[in-house]
Amino acid sequence: MKLLFITPFFRVPADFGIGIRNYQVLDHLTARHDVTLITYGEDETGETDSWLAKRGAKVVRLPFAVPWTSGTGRLMALRNLLTYPPASFKRFSPAELSAAIDSVLAETPDIDLIVFDTGLTGQAALTATLNKPHAMIVHDIYGESLRRQFKVTAWRPHKVVRLVDWLKTGYYERHVLRQHKNLITVSRADEAYLRKNFPQAHVGFSSNGVDTETFSRNGHKDDGQTLLFVGGFEYEPNADAFFYFCREILPLVRAKQPELKFVAVGRNPTPAMREFATANEGITLTGAVKDVRPYYGRASVAVLPLRFGSGMKLKTLEAFAMGVPVVSTSIGVEGIEAKSGVHCAVADSSQAFAEAILSLLKEPERARSLARNARELATELYDWTQIVSQLEMDLLEIAQRA
Repeated sequence: MKLLFITPFFRVPADFGIGIRNYQVLDHLTARHDVTLITYGEDETGETDSWLAKRGAKVVRLPFAVPWTSGTGRLMALRNLLTYPPASFKRFSPAELSAAIDSVLAETPDIDLIVFDTGLTGQAALTATLNKPHAMIVHDIYGESLRRQFKVTAWRPHKVVRLVDWLKTGYYERHVLRQHKNLITVSRADEAYLRKNFPQAHVGFSSNGVDTETFSRNGHKDDGQTLLFVGGFEYEPNADAFFYFCREILPLVRAKQPELKFVAVGRNPTPAMREFATANEGITLTGAVKDVRPYYGRASVAVLPLRFGSGMKLKTLEAFAMGVPVVSTSIGVEGIEAKSGVHCAVADSSQAFAEAILSLLKEPERARSLARNARELATELYDWTQIVSQLEMDLLEIAQRA
C-alpha cells in the first residue's frame, strides 16, 4: 500500500505523546508499505530525515504559517482572541498543506490512502480536493479540553478569553471533523463523542500504547519519598497540573509527611514554573531528560493531577508499565480501561488526592498490588506491537472500502 501520512509533529528521537505514537506507527508502516510523510519545521540535526530515509520513506517539510512564540500577557491573549481560525490551527496553514498534498499526488498518483494526524492537518480537507481515500486520527477533542479549562478558570476577565477560545475552537473543530468520513480515535471517551456527534462518519478506535519491554522496573527500587509527575510543559494542561499539585495538594500531603519530595520531569517548563520551584524547597523541576525511566524507578508514587485536557495520556501508560503506583484525576486515566482501587487510585478533589497519596505510602503492599495490576493491564491491552498491527489492518480496510 502507498500511504501519504501527514502529521504536524514528528521527530527522532521521540520525546512527547503524539511524537512517541507517530514513531511507533511509522516504524511499523514504513517496514511494510511505501510511505510519504508531510510534516512541519526543520530537522536541525538531520536525525529524523535520516531515520526516514533508511526506511525508504520520502519526507516533505513545510514551514509554520505562524511562528512559535513564547509571548504571553494581555496583548497576546487579545490577539489570539481575535484570530480565526484559532491560532493553534492557523499555524498549520490549510492552503499551503493543500498545495503540498496536490504536489505529492501529482508525483505519486497511485497513493492508496491519505492519513491526517490530528485536526491540525485534517483541516486541509476544508480547501483541498481530496479524490483519494482519507482518514483522520483524532488524538483528542480540542473543544472538550478547552471547555474543561474554562470550567476551572477563576471568575476574572481571563475567563472571558477562555470562553471565547472554547466556543471558537469547538466550532472550527466540528467544521473540520465534518469533512472526514473516516475518523480514528485513540480514546474510548472520544470514540463515544464522535459516534454521537458525527453519525455520518465511520469511527474507529486505535488506542495509545507503551513499549512494555522498554518501560519496566528491571530492578529499580523506589526511594520511599519521591512523588513524580512527567509531562511536556508547553502543553498547558500539564503546566496547570504542576501548579495545582504544588499549591493545593502537596501542602496537604506534607502536613502529614514533610520529608516528601516532588519531582516534575519534562521539557519546556515555563518561567513561572522555574521560579516557583526555585522558591520552594523540596520541589525539583528537571527540564528535558534523555531517559525518564530512572525517575520512574525512584518514585514512590506517580501523580497525574490533570484538571483539563482530553484524549489518552501516554504518561499514564508509561507509569503503569513501569510498575509505579499511580494517583490520578479522572482526566489523567480517561480512555484507559483502568479501575480505581484495582489499577490505580482516582481522586478529583485536592483533599481526596492528598489522602490517596498518603494511603498508598502507608500501605506499601496495597500500593504494590495496584502497580502489579496496572503493569499487567498495560502488557495485556496497551503494548504498541499489537496496537500498530491493528491500526495497519484498519487503514487497509479504509483504503479498500473507498
